[in-house]
Amino acid sequence: KLPVKINLELPGFLVNRIALLRNQAEALLLKVLPFRGDALYVFTAGGAEFDGETPPYALFSIGGINSFPGLARQQLRGTSYWISGASYNRKLGDIQRLVGQAVYGGLRLTAGDVGDRIDDVDDGTILGAALSLGGRSPIGPFLLSLGTTNNGFWELQFAFGRPIREGSILDAIW
Repeated sequence: KLPVKINLELPGFLVNRIALLRNQAEALLLKVLPFRGDALYVFTAGGAEFDGETPPYALFSIGGINSFPGLARQQLRGTSYWISGASYNRKLGDIQRLVGQAVYGGLRLTAGDVGDRIDDVDDGTILGAALSLGGRSPIGPFLLSLGTTNNGFWELQFAFGRPIREGSILDAIW
């Protein structure tokens, strides 16, 4: 079956999307709040399956520089998930002001949980924090992130160019 994506028009929200695929549904809500020339992103997302017959390769995946800094890419896989967080990005300087290329420093706080995980571990709600340095450069976008979680994971991650898919609807916003 082809995915069905529904984009809702909610005044003041940048991304609001519902995706239906196979026997799964996902939803995402993102609000960007300008703050003294900087940006504060507030987001929430979640997904669930309907019939318990999702093959392992199609389970929801959380972890990575886009979905949950502090966890390795696709570290957590399961039949359902929720994730919420906020990211504050402060402009540190311009690379080329004329074309909007700049460097930003950021702080991201994230909370989430993955249900019925493939590894049968139940960590409950996982909390994470990450510091980042990123921006748009003449050779492409980049992001360097150092993140940690309350269950003892640390990840130093680097992304350059087009983001690699991590397996959740959050791929659409970063």
